[in-house]
Amino acid sequence: MIDRWTWPAAVGVGLGVLVFLGVLIPVLLVQQRRYGRLDARRVLGAAALAVYVVTLLAYTLLPLPSGDLAAWCAAHGVPGA
Repeated sequence: MIDRWTWPAAVGVGLGVLVFLGVLIPVLLVQQRRYGRLDARRVLGAAALAVYVVTLLAYTLLPLPSGDLAAWCAAHGVPGA
């Protein structure tokens, strides 16, 4: 069940995998050129980094408030400092 706290994780993992697939060929080329062979640990590290960064952005930026920002902050904010 996806609720408002877990859907940024689903977005982050899904988009992170897509970002990784988008940079897979350059990652493989850099590894082949720099190290002379492919290493599964480095490929998995690049995949984990892509998923982590996109998930971090999703949790930081989502959900975006829409409409009147002052009213949204008044309804969801914590009173006091």
